[in-house]
Amino acid sequence: MSSIYILWQDQITKLWHPVAKLVRENDLYRLNYTKGATASKGFLPFPQMEELDRIYESDEIFPFFNNRILPKSRPEFKSIIGWLDLNTEFFDPLEYLGVTSGQRKTDNYRILKVPELVDGKYTFNFLISGVQYLDDKSKSVISNLGQGSELEYFFETDNEIDQNAIKLLDKITGTFVGYCPRYLVSDFKVLLGKNSNHLSNFKVKKLNLDAPASYRLVCTFESEIHDKYIPLVMDEYLAHTIVHNS
Repeated sequence: MSSIYILWQDQITKLWHPVAKLVRENDLYRLNYTKGATASKGFLPFPQMEELDRIYESDEIFPFFNNRILPKSRPEFKSIIGWLDLNTEFFDPLEYLGVTSGQRKTDNYRILKVPELVDGKYTFNFLISGVQYLDDKSKSVISNLGQGSELEYFFETDNEIDQNAIKLLDKITGTFVGYCPRYLVSDFKVLLGKNSNHLSNFKVKKLNLDAPASYRLVCTFESEIHDKYIPLVMDEYLAHTIVHNS
């Protein structure tokens, strides 16, 4: 079973709300809305899925998600899958959406894959944000990063745009290399607050010098868990009241 959450940003408050959860189990896709869908009056349900209290099922991935997946027929498909360090033979659309965040320039949705606990550790893979805006010094440092290179983090509380921002820096030189995506910082801060530095870390998973800036750095955040932490359990992630299936 694999699952992802769909996050929506309120354009007035700029807050991110988890509004739905998509699960794939035995080739069946199942979607339900979460309590976050009613946290803001501005959210509108997905087309042809207007009832918040239903479970929607399909043998194929729903159009809302399929439209965020690069078609295999596109000539750049293999290159992008390679940049993301995904399996080209056994392509997992939910894994793809989780790493890329399913971002489109035309809307305010992001997709977050639910991390799995493996050998006592949670792992989040994501594309580092803001690489396209870096200065020449930072870009030069990035070009010398290798797989497994460790990154330091810094809580940028004086950031005028986002006071919850987590800044990432090359551990050796201290050079700024980008940001954690906004939709991940809440869970990262919980994990970083519970654990000392040696139990949580950021590392470079893949460096793509030939890729556009938005695909340049794939990062891994890994955190060892000793207590009963469960990811993504804030109230808004819980299922909306469900009365029947469709």
